[in-house]
Amino acid sequence: MFPAFGLLSLGVAATAMGNAKGALQAFIDLASAKKSQGSRKTLGDRATIHSETARMMAAFRAARAYLHDEIELTWNVALNSEDIPVERRAALRMACTHMVRTGAETCRSCYDLGGGMALFEASDLQRRFRDSHAMTQHIVTAPATWELTGRLLFGLPTDASMV
Repeated sequence: MFPAFGLLSLGVAATAMGNAKGALQAFIDLASAKKSQGSRKTLGDRATIHSETARMMAAFRAARAYLHDEIELTWNVALNSEDIPVERRAALRMACTHMVRTGAETCRSCYDLGGGMALFEASDLQRRFRDSHAMTQHIVTAPATWELTGRLLFGLPTDASMV
């Protein structure tokens, strides 16, 4: 049986992944058109924006690949066993939490780089920034998940009922 908390955390992680992907595209669209006051260049013409966008995209893609890998490993165990070991459940929860946290970092970076235009309520970047940080507070992806899964990595006695 697929773990209930793993399934719930997958929903939050999938939402975070889509939100971060949307933030990256919204930032690229904004940077391709936005010119700072008194400048002829768009944000997208600047080397610093190129490198930051590439860094954000790499971090996002790495988190997505890690999440997909852990989903596949857990799914394969679920297909062949009635019980999924706590170590496998913890690995899935870590990947989900990592995706949510990476998604929030991506949205924050897009928001920061978007400048004043990202500040307004009408901005897609403002909404994605806010939503991404709300997801980091969900019980299945909150910072306490690191402690819970970290205890298991150290082999310490742990109440694994929420893993």
